[in-house]
Parts: sequence; structure tokens; C-alpha cells
Amino acid sequence: MARIPEEILEDIRNRANIVDVVGTYVQLKQRGNDHWGCCPFHKEKTPSFKVSAESQNYYCFGCKVSGNVFGFIQEVENTDFPSAARLLAQRFGVIIPETEADTPEDREAARKKREMRENGYVFLEQVAVWYRTQFAGAEGTGARSYLANRGLDAQTIRQFGLGFSPDSRDACMQWADEQKVPMELLVATGMVNWRDETPDNKYDRFRGRLMFPIHDEMGRVVGFSARILDKDSKWAKYLNTPETDLFHKSRVLYGLHLARVGIKELGAALVCEGQLDVIACHRAGLVNAVCAQGTAFTPDHAKLLRRSTQNVILAFDADSAGRKASLRTIVICHQAGMTVKVVPLPDGQDPDSLFQQGGGALLKETIAAGLDAIHFAFDMACLEHSVDTPAGKDAIVRATIEIIVTLQSPVMHAAYCQWLAEKTNLPEGAVLEMLRAVGNAQASGGGKRQMQSMGRPGGWLRHRSYGGSNYGAARKFDPRRGNDRYGKRDRSRWDITPPPPKPLNRPPLEEIALGDLLALAAAYECATTEMLERLTADLLPNTPKGRALNTLLGYAEEEQWERREQLMAESGDDEAVEAYRQTVDDARFSSLTPRSGAKGDEYERAIERIHEAVRECVGKLVRQAQQNDIRSIMRELAEETDPERAKDLMRKMMALKKPPPDTPDTTDTPDTTDTPDTTDTPDT
Repeated sequence: MARIPEEILEDIRNRANIVDVVGTYVQLKQRGNDHWGCCPFHKEKTPSFKVSAESQNYYCFGCKVSGNVFGFIQEVENTDFPSAARLLAQRFGVIIPETEADTPEDREAARKKREMRENGYVFLEQVAVWYRTQFAGAEGTGARSYLANRGLDAQTIRQFGLGFSPDSRDACMQWADEQKVPMELLVATGMVNWRDETPDNKYDRFRGRLMFPIHDEMGRVVGFSARILDKDSKWAKYLNTPETDLFHKSRVLYGLHLARVGIKELGAALVCEGQLDVIACHRAGLVNAVCAQGTAFTPDHAKLLRRSTQNVILAFDADSAGRKASLRTIVICHQAGMTVKVVPLPDGQDPDSLFQQGGGALLKETIAAGLDAIHFAFDMACLEHSVDTPAGKDAIVRATIEIIVTLQSPVMHAAYCQWLAEKTNLPEGAVLEMLRAVGNAQASGGGKRQMQSMGRPGGWLRHRSYGGSNYGAARKFDPRRGNDRYGKRDRSRWDITPPPPKPLNRPPLEEIALGDLLALAAAYECATTEMLERLTADLLPNTPKGRALNTLLGYAEEEQWERREQLMAESGDDEAVEAYRQTVDDARFSSLTPRSGAKGDEYERAIERIHEAVRECVGKLVRQAQQNDIRSIMRELAEETDPERAKDLMRKMMALKKPPPDTPDTTDTPDTTDTPDTTDTPDT
């Protein structure tokens, strides 16, 4: 990182008033010329942390920490000096110049990008105020009634800045035009959807919805989450700001700017699923509650929380998807070195419904009864398998070990294995052996990759070692190496014992192709047209991904593709819904997306690339089906005694070995490192 000039640091010092900065993290009260609060670096009940506006320093009489505004950000954000300076510069509008190695064009582009970001923060804050004004006016009558029925008071509404977007195609655009805000900024911040450059094809992204402003860790508005008020509406229940230069949903937690102090005071972060759950927790006094924004919990979310605490409490919805999300989040938090508890909510309940049912006392009591993460994983495994059968014990132990092994302490490994052996009435040595087996699988690469992609059907696609044209190729006989025709080494000719082969840990080819097709169908309506022409029912297996793709294509055939999010959620097939959600949240095919404003030949080429990707994936399914049929015929041939019947089987097998038309013979998995944001349904 380039050195920041001293004059720039001085400019930051002059702009970054330490009282304002510390006040973002600590509740301060003025006494005389100084401000006092509870120290953010150690637990205390009596304020001993002094912030001086005169000297621009802080000092704690309890733990003796002290420093200036840069030192405070370094400590509270757990970062180095340059990063702290850049955080403050970004917040207070100080421009840090680029290095001399950059070209003038690069510097000008960087300057414009910074200017756009700074204007974006200002504009989004103004939009949030405008939404609050609409909420308080005649347009917001329905929104006020909705929140009143849910028991939200005026103070809570003000605290979280809730607003309302008018049910109009261009209300926000008209207001922005009056404020002289350029259309470029509206599009860049995700407030306006613009299919192309024609005026009729741009419209407000948020219309007729309850608005939840989303803040980053510095308290700046970076986007919005919008809830539909009409439960019978055909549109998606929630609609979020798309990925922008300011809003990255995998790196922002709703409510973190309000919960940061509470997280430090309570010693843990409470992670929920939705905004209303977070608000209910704060109303109950659980001011450490946050939630991921429109996507699964990510390692970046864990890093955000890790700056403030090592402890996480998960309070996800009490349904199949919520339990699976809890297990995935446990793994992510363990890998970040965090301790996790999981709240076993009653069936069909979430924090918001519990608060409405029994108030803050019931919600606090429920959250306080959180289970240790390993105990939760064990209980979830016992729901699916019987501990009274050998096969059930094996499945339960394996599922629990896969969570235990993500812990970073060998002592905890041993302690939990001892506990697990007692719970399953097994010898401790057997459980430890399972731990070693899972650990060895991770050390060889396969198990680790599988754990990282757990619950995400497309996670395998990131690892090219699982694809490739040489997979499964038979090795030829080599007399110099003493190999037989099956590639096995003649050990009598060697003085050393060869190492055992590494496990392939490769998912079935059809599952990879299905994951690709599901991602394409969820992202691009034009992809479903190609699939409907080429896919046959026998190519879609009765697996969660197969059923999800079949359901999605049915919606496309009925011209209901735009409503796929809502219809999929109402389909009743929990496994298929979960497979769909995990696939669209994972990395897929963003490089195929036509750029904004693309038209003519450029647009047609982009669409053709999408169709080509579909044809390649369908070809993989066809070839895999052929391989399965060939294996079945070979098994029949091995047992067939009738010569005529054997000839018929051979003819069938030779016919199957001919490549099908329009299916390119490629076996490499398409590069899927980039992914379109398909979590939100376009509200058109």
C-alpha cells in the first residue's frame, strides 16, 4: 500500500473530529469540555473512557488505552494505520492521491470514480430522507398501518429510518430531477432500472414498498431493502438494491451500525435472517442483532463481526432452510476462529413472531437458551437418522464430525469426540478414527473443498481439478514402470511401497451440469427457451436440482418466469427451493451478461453466448446419460448367454457411442468464477 502524504494525513486530522468518530462506536455524554462513555476495549458498567474535543485524544482510566483518531480506528477496526487513514478519508471526503506510477488517464478515472462514490453516499442519504417523508404523508398510509399492526412504535421507525416508496413508475426519478441529480447517478446507485438508453425503458426500482435503508459499518446509507405490503401481490416479497460500487450484499450486515456498541457490551453478535427479526430483537433489548442482506452469510460477514467479537449467536428461522443455513454459517464462523451458539426456535417461528407473541421477555428467554454449535449439529443429524442402528450412528457421527473438524483447536476436537462417543455409545477410538479420516480428506484437498461448498450445489465448479478431459482415462501398460493394463503397479518389481491413491471426491458430472443449467435458467429467460427445445424429461433426475430446474422451466413455459422467486417459494418442495436458492446465490456466468446499454450485434452475440452455454451443459447431460446406458448394457452383456441377444446389445452399445448431433464433445466445466446477482427478482 502506497505511503499517504503527510499533508493528506493532516487534512484528515482536521476533518475527522474524534468526538464524532468515537460517537459512532460508543454512546458518549458530555461533561464539561469532555465526553465520556463506556470503554469499547474492555467491559465496564461505569463510564471511564474520556474523549477530549480540545486535544483530539481519548484515554481510558480503566484499561489505560489512549491515542488519537487514527489509533482509535486502528484498535476498534483491528486494522493497520494506512487502512485506518483510508477509512477516515473515505468517510470525511478526503481524496488520497494515486501513486506516481499511474498514468494521467488512470488518475483521472480514479478521480471520477471517487467523485461518483462520494456523490452516491450523499444522494442515497437524501433518498432515505425522501422515503421517510413519503412514509409520513398520504402515500404512506398503508405502510404506517402495516407497521402499526406489527406493533412498531414511532421511536423504532425513526431509529431504523423506515420509509415508503410511492407506487409510481417514476416518482423517485421526478424528485431526483428536481434536485438536479444526474440520471447516471440514479443508475449507478441502483435506484433506477434502465434496460437500454431509450427513455421509456427506465423506471424506479422500488415502487409501493416499505423501505429499509441499509448502512455500511461507517453508518452511511449504501442501499435499500424493500418489502411488498400486499401479501397477494405477484411480485417478490423482498427486493434489494442490486450490486453497485457502494453496495456489496456479501459484505454488509443490516443493523451493524446500530449494533456495534451492543455487540461489544453483550460480548456476542446475534445473527438473524431478516430485517424485521433484527428490529424485534433491538426492541427487546437485544441490541447486538444483525442480519445478512439478501444472501447467505459469507466469510466477509464473519470478518466484519470478528472485528468486534469472537462470539456469534445464530437465530435463523425454524424451518428446513433455516437449519441448513445455520450449519453453513457455523462452518464459516469456525473457519474465522469464532465461537458459535444456535438458538433452537420453536417450529414455524422466527424472532419477530416470538416478540409479537410474548414480547421482549419471551424473546430474550429463547435467545438465552442457545445451544452449543456442535450439540446443534448432533441434534440435527439425529432428526434425520436413528442413533439405534449402526448405519444411523455412522451417519450421525460423520455429520457431527464434519462440523467438529472445522474448529481450530485440537483440544476441542478431542473433547467433542469424547462427548460424541458418549452420546452414541461408541468407543472413543472409533470416533477419533472418523475425525482422522475426515481430517485426512481435508488435508488432501477434497474434503476441504467439499466443506467450503457445503450446501451450495455449484461450489464444486470453482475447482477445475474436478473437471477436465483426462478424468477417468485408463493408463496404458508401461513395461518400464511395471504397470499392468489396468494401471496397477507390479509391486514385486519395486523396493518401496507406493502411496495409496488420493480420493477423487468428485461430484457426478450430471450434478455439475444441472447446477450450471439451473443457474443459467434462473439468471436468463432466454436460456430457458433453449432448454425447453433441447431438454427431455428423462434427462432431469429426481434430485433437488433436477426438480428445481424442471419447476423453473415449467414457469418459463407458462410465461411466469418473472415471478420465479415467488412461485418457487410457494412450490412446497423444500429441497428443490433450497437447491434453487443456493444455486442463484453462488458464483455463475456473470461474464455472459450483456453490458448495460448493449444493443444490436453486441447484444445478439451476448445472447448467443448464453445459448451456447446451455447447449454445452445439455450436451454433458446427454453424454452422461449415454455413459450410464452403456454401463447398463455392459453389465447385461457380462451375464448374457444368448448369442443373438448379445449381438443386439452390442449394436445398441455401438449406437450409443456415436456422438449425438448438436452436442459439442467437451468435458471441461465452463468457467463459472463470476456470478450474476439473481437473488432479487426485477420489479418491472
